[in-house]
Amino acid sequence: MADALHLSVAAGIRSDSIAAWLGTQRVVRAMPNTPALVGLGQTGLFARSAVTAADKAWIEQVVATTGALLWVAEDRKSTRLNS
Repeated sequence: MADALHLSVAAGIRSDSIAAWLGTQRVVRAMPNTPALVGLGQTGLFARSAVTAADKAWIEQVVATTGALLWVAEDRKSTRLNS
């Protein structure tokens, strides 16, 4: 299991928790939005340090089927703005 690359779409579960549960740092957290269901989404991606460039390329191929993607540098909660 430690050699496997893990892609999580679990809402609200940060990558540090997933890595601890799985016993590996090879975790990518994906944060897709609802239009991803029809291939028109925008997915934010965060990769932990053990994820290689080749791993990221593979993840991009998988996620690209849901729409656009964007790699982010931090795995943190988003802040909603109140209008």
